[in-house]
Amino acid sequence: MSVILCLLSCSLSIYCCEPFEEITEIIESELQPQSAVIFLHGTGESGPLMREIVESHIGSLSQYPSIRFIFPTAKAIPFRPFPWNGQITTSWIDGNVASIDCEVNYEVLDTSAALIDKWVQDQVLSGIPSDRICNATRGQNEIKTELPPLYLTGAAFDFIVFPSWVEETVQFYKSIGVRVIYNHQPLKSHFINTEALEGLLKFIVQTIDNLPCNK
Repeated sequence: MSVILCLLSCSLSIYCCEPFEEITEIIESELQPQSAVIFLHGTGESGPLMREIVESHIGSLSQYPSIRFIFPTAKAIPFRPFPWNGQITTSWIDGNVASIDCEVNYEVLDTSAALIDKWVQDQVLSGIPSDRICNATRGQNEIKTELPPLYLTGAAFDFIVFPSWVEETVQFYKSIGVRVIYNHQPLKSHFINTEALEGLLKFIVQTIDNLPCNK
């Protein structure tokens, strides 16, 4: 019953609310930032709302004094999957249906990727060391790409992103050599929870500390 009520509530809010403004919230660290975390919100949400949700679960992000946290808002687009059905809302991606093998709208995807790339470049220009980006090293005869590790959380009762989709994603990235940490939550649903966020932030901090350029 609670899932049905939630779906009904979410569907009604989609059609009675204007899309969020494209506001980016930045939480500056107390120290000179040595790294940055860019949080991307879910469809229909915003950067400020994402910050509010994160801090409601784990407290003030000032507890990470050397990290700059960035909460951008996606552009408003006609989002096609049910229950939006073309309603204008904020989203980083678009597809014809809510499915792992949907027809991807690459124009929307490319626009989002360009925005994310700009934020990354802005962080480099602001003084965060560029050598902390340790994705590729050039050898004598080839370019060796070193993919960053990936942290994924999946929930057994997720009614939007099905567990099988997450597991398929995990297996795909493992198959191309990515180190994947998969946090499966057997008693959780689609929504952000404290355990998932604490695991994500722990992973981020450990990954930053273990970058080759820090050794």
